[in-house]
Amino acid sequence: MIRLCDLTTLYIDHGSGGGVNTYLEEKARYFGARDDVEHTIVVPGARDDRFDLHGATVHRIKSPRLPWNPEHRVLFRLRAVRRILREVKPTIVEADCAYFLGRTAARALRDAPVPIVGMYHVHLPTFIARSGTAGLGRMVSGAIEAGAWRYLRHCVAKCDRMVVTSPDVFRRLEDRGFDRLDYVPLGVNPELFRPMNVPRPAWPVVIYVGRLSPEKDLDVLFDAFEMLEGEPELHVVGDGPMRKRLEKRSRDNARVRFLGAQRYGPRLAELYATADVFVNPSPNEAFGLSYLEAAASGVPVVAAARGGPLGVVTPDIGLLAEPGDASDFAAKIDDVLAGPARYSSARERVVREFAWDRCFERLHDIYREELGIPFEPAVDSARPERVGLRRVQ
Repeated sequence: MIRLCDLTTLYIDHGSGGGVNTYLEEKARYFGARDDVEHTIVVPGARDDRFDLHGATVHRIKSPRLPWNPEHRVLFRLRAVRRILREVKPTIVEADCAYFLGRTAARALRDAPVPIVGMYHVHLPTFIARSGTAGLGRMVSGAIEAGAWRYLRHCVAKCDRMVVTSPDVFRRLEDRGFDRLDYVPLGVNPELFRPMNVPRPAWPVVIYVGRLSPEKDLDVLFDAFEMLEGEPELHVVGDGPMRKRLEKRSRDNARVRFLGAQRYGPRLAELYATADVFVNPSPNEAFGLSYLEAAASGVPVVAAARGGPLGVVTPDIGLLAEPGDASDFAAKIDDVLAGPARYSSARERVVREFAWDRCFERLHDIYREELGIPFEPAVDSARPERVGLRRVQ
């Protein structure tokens, strides 16, 4: 029996959640259907409590909010994390790489060490040293990025290996001397996200789904939207610190609709299905589940040519635009809207290559390899996707 414990500070305990919430929910669903894994999850929350998630036991630890980003809480009480680890006695730990949780697990379990797998949900060097720091000058921005790399090395020092979800981010880490890397793309639930016969407006709909925060580069999206041909609508699904400013910017444009945050579920899937093109201008995505959710819904994608989209947005799924270039985004959106039939096979490819079961089969293989448990690899060794266990070349 594998006793798996997931540790993350990136979980959002209210509202619509985020990509890490989706990952943990689908992961709990997958391992909950197996009889060889006991699954525990430790996350921050508004209070101390415990609940069941598809058979996994979730421990929420009362944690403070980030002052500049109140949706997020930080697992500040590391002593409580260590106490849960000692009680649960996991045989393997998966810790997000954005915080000290790998080190915390190593300290808590030092009397009986277990493998620690780092999960690379956020590429901190670009997330922290994002374009907003450019106004501070190249020297300051460079110093911030260098500090982010040092912080990352400190966080992952106790991890036995790191799981990276994007080939582009994988190469960047490898270029910086990180080793023990595995490439395992995340997934999508094709039963939830699918083409639907839902009411649609008579004009094209451009949709964005995600947080309304500076690292998403949303001014690029809004600038691009104002350059589009015809009279499409922009549907903005999400919430965050930039919402008021973006609403103020668009208050005289009746073609921009703010639909608020939506929980992971049927209503979100319906909103995808009403759209003609999904656009995310963020250059800071380590993966980006929304690209897969859109493609599985039969909606082509326009994304920034950096980070996560490079491993997902191929010509049969959509187009890549120059990061930060609103004119290029507008041209790519117009191109997609002019020929949507080119992307008719997008759902088929996404379902074949990015279903959640494939992701968790690969992770299960990694856990068993670390624990020395014999197994038959879930991924066909003749395919290039056999990178769940091998370094990408």
